[in-house]
Amino acid sequence: DWKKPAEGSELVLRIETLASGGQGIARLGPSRWVVMIFGALPGELLEVRIVRNFRGYSEGRLCRVLEPSPDRVEPRCPVFRECSGCQYQHLAYPAQLAWKRHHVENALARIAELEVPDGAVQDTVPSPAEYNYMTKMVPHLQMPVQRARRGRAKSGRYG
Repeated sequence: DWKKPAEGSELVLRIETLASGGQGIARLGPSRWVVMIFGALPGELLEVRIVRNFRGYSEGRLCRVLEPSPDRVEPRCPVFRECSGCQYQHLAYPAQLAWKRHHVENALARIAELEVPDGAVQDTVPSPAEYNYMTKMVPHLQMPVQRARRGRAKSGRYG
């Protein structure tokens, strides 16, 4: 009988795909238990620490990249690993565009249950600026919120 990994355990995992939120997805054991890891890319072999278990999946923290993806780049933002607001910044821009197209196809096929013929979803249109633009705001909290004076949460924008 296979069980989910214990919180705090360290594992070596191969990333299979990306979730639409940018987390790498690995599967573990005969049940193919899902482990989601921020900062992971498809094809990579990683050392991961399990930080939280949920009913249907676990979250892992990337400890070390053992075999990097050829699409891995150094994130330009100095707080990328702590913030996670720019979830694809460690992925080369052409690969980002391809994954975004894949996510649209996947949503149409799996969520909307539509038959999506090859070529029905066009290539993602690249921005003229790869950095310092945002078309939507998605708050991501990876760490406890820090408190400022008078008990208010600190917030900011990193660009």
